[in-house]
Formats: sequence, C-alpha cells, structure tokens
Amino acid sequence: MFDKFCKKKQPTEETPLAIRALAALQQGSYPEALRLLNEYVKMVEGFSQPLTADDGVFYYNRALAKEHLGDIDGAIVDLEKCNNLAQLHHS
Repeated sequence: MFDKFCKKKQPTEETPLAIRALAALQQGSYPEALRLLNEYVKMVEGFSQPLTADDGVFYYNRALAKEHLGDIDGAIVDLEKCNNLAQLHHS
C-alpha cells in the first residue's frame, strides 16, 4: 500500500508527517527524510510515553537516512534505540 501511495502521488502538507517522512526516505531524499523523521521522533517522544516497539520503526528509518548522509554514529544510536524498544516489548 505504501509503495502504491508513493508511486501514484506526491505527498503534500496534508499528508501525515510519518508518511511524508517515509516517502522521502524511499525516494532517496535523505536530507528531507532526516528532517521529517527528526520532527516525527521529537513529536512521538513528547506525546507517546512509554514508547512502543511500533515507534522503533521510525528510529530504524532515521538510522537509514543518517547512514546515507554519513552520520554513522547517529545511525548507531538510533539502531540501538530501535533494538531496545523491540527487546523491551518482546520480553
């Protein structure tokens, strides 16, 4: 479904932030993806407590964007956060 959305139409400002972030990542617009994912993660960290394993997917995707932009240390931090959330909720 996500692939169909990204291929058929471009996200707009009305498109949910998470979808715009993932669309930018999928399209290889890494600076834009990182900006949107930073905004999304900040929003989730501020409103969604405690974080869930589902929230971890955005840390994973942000790690991908950071890796593509050469921020390996930042990517590792996000992957660790993603892994910790997955382990916490699968224990």
